Amino acid sequence: MRRFFLLLHLALVSPLAAEMTDSSLLAEHLVSKNFTGARQCLVADAAYLGQAHSSSELMENEELKTRLLLHSVLKRLPTRKISSPQWLSNKSAFLDWLFLSSDRLELLLNEIRPEDDAAAVLDVWSTIWNHEQNPEFREKYASLALALALVFDNPRNARPKQDDYYYPSLTLLERYDYFVQASEDKRLDIACDRLIPRELIHVVDLKISQTEIDWSLRKVNESRRRWGQTYGLIEYLMERAVENVDPYEQYILSEILKEGGICGDQAYFSAESGKARGIPATYVAGVGNRGGHAWVAFMPDANEWATYGSQGITNGKLYDPQRGRQLPYDQLVLEADKDFRTEQRVPALLLTDMAREVARSGALDLALPHFEAARELAPMTLLPWQEQLRAMRGADSPEAIAELGKLVDEIERDFRDFPSAVEYASEFRREHLLAKLSEEELQKELEREIRRQIRKYGDKGDVVANSVASLADMLVRKKAPDTLRSLYRTSFRKCGEDLELFKKLMESYLAKSRSFPELRKEAPRDLERYYERQAETRTGDYFRGMMEVRLHRRIARAYRGIGEKEKADSLIKKIERREEKLAKSAL
Repeated sequence: MRRFFLLLHLALVSPLAAEMTDSSLLAEHLVSKNFTGARQCLVADAAYLGQAHSSSELMENEELKTRLLLHSVLKRLPTRKISSPQWLSNKSAFLDWLFLSSDRLELLLNEIRPEDDAAAVLDVWSTIWNHEQNPEFREKYASLALALALVFDNPRNARPKQDDYYYPSLTLLERYDYFVQASEDKRLDIACDRLIPRELIHVVDLKISQTEIDWSLRKVNESRRRWGQTYGLIEYLMERAVENVDPYEQYILSEILKEGGICGDQAYFSAESGKARGIPATYVAGVGNRGGHAWVAFMPDANEWATYGSQGITNGKLYDPQRGRQLPYDQLVLEADKDFRTEQRVPALLLTDMAREVARSGALDLALPHFEAARELAPMTLLPWQEQLRAMRGADSPEAIAELGKLVDEIERDFRDFPSAVEYASEFRREHLLAKLSEEELQKELEREIRRQIRKYGDKGDVVANSVASLADMLVRKKAPDTLRSLYRTSFRKCGEDLELFKKLMESYLAKSRSFPELRKEAPRDLERYYERQAETRTGDYFRGMMEVRLHRRIARAYRGIGEKEKADSLIKKIERREEKLAKSAL
């Protein structure tokens, strides 16, 4: 492992440019843990380096690359807090270990996210480091320790299960000890030292108790590549789906296998028993034309995620225990790409952070080549694209606007399969390109834009729905109710057969129509027509039928909201008759 000799011996190497921080001063800041002072020096250095050197020169010069690495790491840490004596107590040895290795700093840089409490991440990591007395294991299981730190920087991120009182989940250190010992004893399908932190966060967040872990290792036997088959071990209980019965004495794996369950129980069983064996796995949920559904995602092999039981639904979301929020499944797939491996992504992050400092110094023309180099190093890492767009967004010349449009087009093309990235590009187009158009130009562009969104992303309902809502916001600001109504008419006509998308468009239309009294009165009638023409099938399938029933109920409430009680009551009676018929046919 390469060592950071320059931290203690920077003053001994050949002198750098006079415009840069003196090496001995930087070394003094780092050795004394004055991270605030070090960061101030490194920000100035990054701005200078980006103007004085090409991207290739910087990545080939170890000392300059080291400065950029320190700059990028410290930018993500609350340097004032981690420089304080109170915070530094009991962490000095850990911080020496961390900051004396470029490999460890690169590992941290690659994995930390804006949602993380960076100081708390180091707190938790240092707790595990002090707990682990074996120096070899501190190195070998650094990714495991970091994954735990990324989850437990906010303990609420590791959400407890239903029966945590009777079957308590493992504590932080119990999790670390279990996975280390199970890896050493070769009891896992894949040892934890062979996984990277972003994979391990979907292992170490397991909710089950040690008793359930032991039961799972004995009773649930399937190969890693075929782990999705464990989803089907749970017999489906229609009574639980229709009547919401609870067949369990305790919500534990053995009871779920014994009694059966619905899709959520199947996904939970498969994901938790997979984590117990060291297989990255997670519970995914989405909505299709048969209503809500849950399935399992797992890693059958390196750099690869697969799903089982999704029924073809493409809008699945999962809980990310690092970020503490829901993410689209496609984001999980994207972050398994080789571009997110340390050797690919870290150089791109270094150049992006440096280019941002160059742009802030007023030298945008010198920053742009570094942004482009970063994109070439890791094409599927969105950050360089985002930062270049942010740096350029104030430009208003026709040439600059055309260049911005080209970048947005490239993001939408290259990230076609990843709605989270596409949404960022689409939002930028709306806020910084379409918003610059005159009202007359905007009228012509709107229908073209919505047709383009549906053509490209019709199978990704969130992208289309968010685009329509954002376009509608522009029309509300421009006080254009007729064009707003036309926008929704086109949207329902083009994609109203997708019931989840119909629901999102309906809620959006009702919300935007409130800005115009005349349109608010017409919205429920519009929605009833769209529902009858696009969504309603009168099917006898319970799940699809109940999805239609929920949409119809929402339309009835909309009528009630504008004072048409008689119409609402009439619809409710019709809906209740259908609901009763569906329940009888299902059981």
